[in-house]
Amino acid sequence: MSRRKMFLRLRSKAFHFRMDIPLWWKRYAFIESSYDSKRKIMNYSFKLRYRKPIRGKKSTTIFDLYIFHMTKEKWLRQFQDSPYQFIAYREGKVYSYLTPLEPPEEFLRKDQSDYRRDLFEFKMLSHMINKDVPKIIKSFKITLATK
Repeated sequence: MSRRKMFLRLRSKAFHFRMDIPLWWKRYAFIESSYDSKRKIMNYSFKLRYRKPIRGKKSTTIFDLYIFHMTKEKWLRQFQDSPYQFIAYREGKVYSYLTPLEPPEEFLRKDQSDYRRDLFEFKMLSHMINKDVPKIIKSFKITLATK
């Protein structure tokens, strides 16, 4: 199967980037976007949709793509020792991403001794974060601005 058929190409003309998302994510994932106008940060949050609610929750974050409107130097001063991972910089925009540091609390056993690792959603999330996100980030490209 060709690479093109295995991936969906996500493009943003407004923020001048593209990246490839595994085609199979289409069934299980969705994207929420928000813009913090005060801090000038765009966020694309990639979410795993649960098959049915788990402890009242319907989804959880797979990863977040952030676009900061600032210089690379300023971003490094503020975030280089944080969980944010730098992807690229171009023309006043820093592209970075963040994955959850731990599984969501709804995956905990009732006695909170461990996670319910047998859950389909736990296995999916683990695969998406550990196997797919690095490939998605590797596919990230800054595109040319069109006037």
